[in-house]
Amino acid sequence: SSRDSTPGTSPPTPDTRHLTPNRFMLTSLFLRFTYVGAEWILWVLVALSIISIALMVERWLYFVRTRAHGAELGIQLQEQLRSRNLQNAWQLVKDNHTYCIEGAVVAAGLLSLRNGPQAASEAMQSVKARMRPQLDANLSILATIGSNAPFIGLLGTVLGIIKAAHELTASSG
Repeated sequence: SSRDSTPGTSPPTPDTRHLTPNRFMLTSLFLRFTYVGAEWILWVLVALSIISIALMVERWLYFVRTRAHGAELGIQLQEQLRSRNLQNAWQLVKDNHTYCIEGAVVAAGLLSLRNGPQAASEAMQSVKARMRPQLDANLSILATIGSNAPFIGLLGTVLGIIKAAHELTASSG
């Protein structure tokens, strides 16, 4: 300690062992992690982008494949139902009720209409509930990627800043 030093002699050297980086300290772990390089983060982001694009294309193809001309179908169905012609209304949806969302819902309602409007409504709600997983397929994955990708990019930025700061410190002294 400095109390033990005598006048005219240099003070003792301070104990700097506590300042040396411990290999288990968080900053030291991050520093070693930065030397691995941040390029792998770019590859992760590229992979996530490819997965996102693939999921978007898959959803687009699904909706194009199951698309019905809703406005036209609605007008034609309305005409048939106003004239109480259930047979012609069924003909409008029978060909596409297995793959078309709108057609499946209307077909369920038409089939249950003879049991009353409440039964038709419940049948239509049931079909909508059954088709929901098909409509929402893979959207949770897309949402997870979309919400986490900025944080992965930020991790790359932070690692780059840590590495740059350490290199500046090392080069200055």
